[in-house]
Amino acid sequence: MKELTLNVGCGEQGIGDVNCDLYGEEAHHGGFIIDPHIVRNFVMCDAQHLPFRANIFHTVFSSHVIEHVHNPFLMLKEMVRCSRKYVKVVCPHRWFNLFQLRRGHHITFLNKKWFISVAVKLNCFIQVQYSEMSILFSMPIELTANLVKQDWEAVL
Repeated sequence: MKELTLNVGCGEQGIGDVNCDLYGEEAHHGGFIIDPHIVRNFVMCDAQHLPFRANIFHTVFSSHVIEHVHNPFLMLKEMVRCSRKYVKVVCPHRWFNLFQLRRGHHITFLNKKWFISVAVKLNCFIQVQYSEMSILFSMPIELTANLVKQDWEAVL
């Protein structure tokens, strides 16, 4: 069985086996139009309500999407639900994001502490690392949260 990946909030870059985004042919997403005929295996859906069965994808990932949703906990919960094992989220770090005053299109401002508290609620192991650091301000620019679903039956 092939290990399938889901790209949540794919934009124009359909790099997953299945790629989903809220925007399609008619809607503008950051100044561009997503053509579902070009993006491979495109599904139009809301990241907070993924239309997939539980545990269907080996890996679910998202890059620079979670800061745009109204309920980031629900988005992460849906990603964990659809994943059999791994979830990866990349997003701007809270302090750098606030410093840059990107409040116009970023709704939530997340940090390592938030991801750790959510991972505990979702029964996942987590590793959070800073992907980039600002040289001028000595603060993280973005972070990557890697969650692994706990498989208690395998442990017992």
